[in-house]
Amino acid sequence: MLNEFDTTTYRFTASSSGYYQVNVAVRIDVSHSSSSAYVELRLKKNTSYVSYGGIDFYGQYSGGILRPMLNDVVNLNAGDYLMVHLFGNSGWSNLWLKSGSTSNLHINL
Repeated sequence: MLNEFDTTTYRFTASSSGYYQVNVAVRIDVSHSSSSAYVELRLKKNTSYVSYGGIDFYGQYSGGILRPMLNDVVNLNAGDYLMVHLFGNSGWSNLWLKSGSTSNLHINL
């Protein structure tokens, strides 16, 4: 699976058909949340969301991280593409990835 991820469009495009294991994890700095908050990862296959993974917490939280994860198996045809989107509700002034932490996207046929 060489050159299937495009760093300009942020899309993974399958070069062959099959079932793909998708694992995504990000680290969110929660010190930027002012109230109860929710953060969600969404996996988009072509034009439709096909999988979701999220975390919510209540009340103010000082310091630390949230680590939403998404794990799924997706059936792709050659030429289908995947994108990962990160969403947060109005409890966030901004969503900040945790500095110095690793976020991961693994896609395996």
